[in-house]
Amino acid sequence: MPHKPPDWRETYRALRRQIDCGELPPGSPLPTIKALAAKAGLTMHGARKALSKLRDEGRAVSWQGLGHQVADRKMPIRLDGFPWFQSTMVRLGASATSEILATRRIRVPPDIAADMGLSHRHHVFQAEIVRLVESRPMSLARNHFPADRFEGIFETLAKTRSVTKALAFHGFENIQRSATRIEARMPTAHEALVLGIPGNQPVLVSTGVNNDDAGDVVEVTRSTFRADRTVFEV
Repeated sequence: MPHKPPDWRETYRALRRQIDCGELPPGSPLPTIKALAAKAGLTMHGARKALSKLRDEGRAVSWQGLGHQVADRKMPIRLDGFPWFQSTMVRLGASATSEILATRRIRVPPDIAADMGLSHRHHVFQAEIVRLVESRPMSLARNHFPADRFEGIFETLAKTRSVTKALAFHGFENIQRSATRIEARMPTAHEALVLGIPGNQPVLVSTGVNNDDAGDVVEVTRSTFRADRTVFEV
């Protein structure tokens, strides 16, 4: 009588338990189809079905050339009002930190100039910040501040490690979001490297225009989010 291979559902349930209890944390690599078939005694078809079910449930993701990994928790970002990143993560019960990658004074890029109402001759202070949620990169932001209003902003950011606190330090506590734009595109090579994703995984890009009490633009932020980790809510 021919040997019957194990049911792929048993392997799927075992992997699901490991993921759900944290034994396999987000970002952990999962076995390849070939390795899983050999380890569990499955057919290639059975191993593929076990991994596909995990992926269909949102417990796993697969990237061409990188195989399967345990999926990160998706974070809902509300776009009504001002979407403070830190407070949003606290509300969701997630740990969040920010790391400043670079700061520079630059001539204002044309699209940012349009949002700020500036001419191309003006300069802005740009801070590039990666935001990590549960110790894994979720977004890469470029925050732009009018250079004539924010002298010393880089030093403030280095001390506070928070855009919110830095704005307050410079006298802008009551910030209002006047516009938010969302687009989907492929990441640049730099974005893919910082966010830890392949170059063929789409990202979500949010551009936010923030105003003071008088209605003047005090900051324009462009944040590139990992699409597999982010859900925008309106």
